[in-house]
Amino acid sequence: MKQSQTCPKCQAQEVVHIPGKSQKSGYDVGRSIRAGRTNANVTLVDVYVYGSCGYTGSWAASSEELHKIKKKLN
Repeated sequence: MKQSQTCPKCQAQEVVHIPGKSQKSGYDVGRSIRAGRTNANVTLVDVYVYGSCGYTGSWAASSEELHKIKKKLN
């Protein structure tokens, strides 16, 4: 989905990419998941939404963000 830019449900190629947001605004955390109990452990995720069917998928915004998640799982 992320690499092919094709929806696995309806095969559409109309995609909207919504990047994860920084925590700097204070009140708007954007698209993120908590990898721990504090805001220091928030992991940013990018969201992809397909316009034909509305199917969505989320990915870690970077390899550093993915590392935060993996570190928490150990």
